[in-house]
Order: sequence, then C-alpha cells, then structure tokens
Amino acid sequence: DSRVTDRSAHGFDGTLNLLRQASEAENIMVVQEVNPQKRLRMAGVQVGGMRQLFFFHPRYMKQILETNRNAGIEPPLKLLVMEAPDGRVMVRYEDLEHQFGPYDGLTEFSAEMAGIFDRVVGAVTE
Repeated sequence: DSRVTDRSAHGFDGTLNLLRQASEAENIMVVQEVNPQKRLRMAGVQVGGMRQLFFFHPRYMKQILETNRNAGIEPPLKLLVMEAPDGRVMVRYEDLEHQFGPYDGLTEFSAEMAGIFDRVVGAVTE
C-alpha cells in the first residue's frame, strides 16, 4: 500500500486548523476543501468528522510541466482527515515519492514534496 496513515495528537477541528496553518507556513495553498461527511449525510450515512484537503501551488505545476507533462494529472495533492468512532483523528495521504515515481525526471521534485508533506502532517502528529 502506497498510502500513509498518521494519527493526529489533536481533535478533528484542531487537526484541520493546524494542517491549514502548516501548509500556509510551507507556502502551499489549500486549493479546495471537500466535506465528504456532509455528502454522506445526504445519502443517510453517519460518519465522524471527515475532510479532504487539496493542496498545491502554481510554481510546482510549472515545475511538473517543464519536467514531465504526463505528471500533470497528479496535482493537487490530497490529505484525508478522518475521525474514528473512538475520537482518534487520522491523516491519510499518498506517499508522494511513490505517486510521482513513475514519471521520469521528478525524483527530486517528489522528494521535495514528500519533505513538505512530512512537515505539514508533522504539525499535527508531534
């Protein structure tokens, strides 16, 4: 499995706020926030807190397009924040070195982005 799951040391709302702040500190934009919890309620499904945060910045897209246009399908990058029934909050995302691994020329880029994601997620797991 190429997905990473980390446990947050904070509650659901606190985790979301800290992830937003950490991404801003890394100069990565939250380009969209999706509330699957709300959409699931429309289908009669009750779940704990759940949000998808989509991150990116145009300078990274420029780098991707200049290096390997085929990787242009990958952004924006996504984090899923989920609240378990027992109140634990988990942060799940794709291993970025794995995600960009198939694209020639993006090894350094994927390592850089993985470092950024490590720091962003580290803001809630430390």
